[in-house]
Amino acid sequence: MSIVAPGLEFPCNYPVKVMGPNQDEFEQQVIDVISAHQERMFVELIRRRQSSNNTYRSITVPVDVNSREHLEQIYQALSDLDVVLWTL
Repeated sequence: MSIVAPGLEFPCNYPVKVMGPNQDEFEQQVIDVISAHQERMFVELIRRRQSSNNTYRSITVPVDVNSREHLEQIYQALSDLDVVLWTL
């Protein structure tokens, strides 16, 4: 079963949102995984948000993807991280 919404046209820029603990290590691991699947990454476009009680952090990273398989590989690599609670 595909975790990527149907109807996307590739190549495209897609916002990958990831949630985990409010720790710098979480964010760095997410960036490292996405960087491994990207030719270039625009760090200045990353959006960050903390939960109201500062327990969790979400990070939204714009990702240039060239196929559904490429995007699914990124999601799988992120899901494999122990610090990732969920992806969207």
